[in-house]
Amino acid sequence: MIRQSGRKIRLEVDGRVGTKNIEKLADMGCDMFVVGGAIFNSDDYGQTISQLRYLAENSVSVNH
Repeated sequence: MIRQSGRKIRLEVDGRVGTKNIEKLADMGCDMFVVGGAIFNSDDYGQTISQLRYLAENSVSVNH
């Protein structure tokens, strides 16, 4: 719906974002993510952040 509008609309998801759903959220048009628990509950903050970035940046919607 956002892509179809032709407008530059930013969509943020705040809460419950993690490695298991960030790619799907990005595919659905989300382009800003508030991620807390997924990072701070992980053993390696840097690795988790890198993984989250990779998944969001390589989603289907970003490449179309």
